[in-house]
Amino acid sequence: MGLIEKNHKVERNLDWIKNTYKYIIMLFYVVVILGPLYFLVVSALKEDNQIFLDPFGLPNVYLWENFKIVMFDNNIMLNMLNSFYYVITGLVLTTLICVMASYAVVKMEWKLKNTVFGILLLGMFVPINALLLPVFIGSRRFGVDNPRIILVLIFTVFAMPRTIFILSGFLKDVPRTIEEAAVIDGASLPTIIFSIILPLLKPAIATSTIFNFLSIWNNLLLPLVFINKEADKTLQLGMLKFRGEFITSYNLSLTAVLISIIPTIGLYLFFQKGIVKGITAGSIKG
Repeated sequence: MGLIEKNHKVERNLDWIKNTYKYIIMLFYVVVILGPLYFLVVSALKEDNQIFLDPFGLPNVYLWENFKIVMFDNNIMLNMLNSFYYVITGLVLTTLICVMASYAVVKMEWKLKNTVFGILLLGMFVPINALLLPVFIGSRRFGVDNPRIILVLIFTVFAMPRTIFILSGFLKDVPRTIEEAAVIDGASLPTIIFSIILPLLKPAIATSTIFNFLSIWNNLLLPLVFINKEADKTLQLGMLKFRGEFITSYNLSLTAVLISIIPTIGLYLFFQKGIVKGITAGSIKG
C-alpha cells in the first residue's frame, strides 16, 4: 500500500513538473509575441525623447493627436487606400486564376500536366527581387507605365506558384464523385469550378490569402521602383515620410507602423479557423 501511494506521489510530482514546464513555455511565447506589440503601442503615444529615456514605461502624456497627424496631415490614409487597392485586386486575380489552374493540373487529364505543374511550382524558388530589373525594362519597352497595372500584375504572377501549391494539395482530397454527380446533372465546367469546387476550397483559400496579403501589403521595393506619383504611393512608401536625412520622427513612425499592422491582425482573426484547417489539411495530403 505504501509503495502504491509513493508511486502516485511520484506521478503527481511529474505531472506538476510537466505542467509547470508548459506554463513557462507559454508565458515565454506570450512575452515574445505581445512584448513588441506593447512597445509599439506605448511608443506611438509618447514624445520622441521619452521613447529613449523610458522605452517600456507608460507615456507621461498620451499624444492621441499622433494618429491624426499621421493619418490625415501626411496623407497616410490615401496611402493605405492605395495599398488596399493593390492587395484586393491582386488577391482576387490570384485566387480566380489559381483555382482554375489548380483544377486543371489536379482533376483534368491531359499531356504534360505534371511538367506544367512542376514548372509552375518552380516559381516559388525565384525571388521577386531577382527579376526586378528585367520586369522594369520590359514594362518600359512595351509602353506600360501605369504603376497600378504593373504592380498588380507582378504581385499576381509571383503569388501564383505558392497559391497553386496550397490549393492543389487541398484539391487532391476532393472526391471525384462530386464532379461526376454535377456532370450528370448537366453542370458545365465553369459551374463545377466556381459553384462546387470553389466553396470547398475555402480553408485553402484562407491560408493562401494570408500569405499573399502579407507579401503584397508589406512590399516596399516594388512600389519604390515603379511608383513616382504621390497619388499612387502605398502605405509602406508613405511611412518613409517620417524619416528624413538629418532627423527622424520616431513616435510618428511607430504610429504609422501600428496603423499598418491593424489590417493584418484583423485579417488573420477573420480567417483564423480557415487557416488552421487549410494548413492541417495540406499537411496530410500526398
